[in-house]
Amino acid sequence: MILYHPTKDIYHTQYRIISILLSTKELPKEKLRLLDFYYNFPHFISEIQPWPSDIKEYKIKKGAIPEPFEKISNKKRVFFQMTEVFNTAVGLLVAKDIVKVSGENRNISLKQENIPSQLIHEISEDLFIKTSAFKTIVSGLAKTNWSGPQGLKKRSGLLEFKYDE
Repeated sequence: MILYHPTKDIYHTQYRIISILLSTKELPKEKLRLLDFYYNFPHFISEIQPWPSDIKEYKIKKGAIPEPFEKISNKKRVFFQMTEVFNTAVGLLVAKDIVKVSGENRNISLKQENIPSQLIHEISEDLFIKTSAFKTIVSGLAKTNWSGPQGLKKRSGLLEFKYDE
C-alpha cells in the first residue's frame, strides 16, 4: 500500500514555504521550519505551553482548530523527520531564485518578483490560507519572541533553547 503525506513531498513543502513567506516576507530558517510544521499539523498549535502573552489575541483562535483524522504519537520525531525534506525544498527554491538565504540566522526572504503570478493566485485561493490556523501561524507565531526560556522554541517543545544567548 502506498501512502502519501505532504510532509514527505518536496513540492508541497515549497508551496508551504512560499505561502508562509508571502505573509511574513522574511524569517530565520529554523523559525520557518517550525511554522512549516504547524502548517502541516495545525492542531499542535494548541499544545504550545504557556501561550505567549504578546500574541494573546490568537489564543482563542487556537481552540477553533479541528482535531485531525490521523494520530501522531511522537510529534518531535515527525518534526525532525521533516528536516531533510524542508532543507531540500529550501535549496531548490534558492536554486530557482525564488528565495534568498542570508545573514547569521540564515534568514529566508522571498523574491516575490520571481514567483509565477499563477502560483500567487493559487495560493491566494487556497482554503487553508483563509483559516484562523494560518492567521495564527503567520500573524501570531511568526512575530512572537523566538529565543530563550520564554521563546517559541521552548514553548513548542520541539527545539532546544538552552544555548540561546
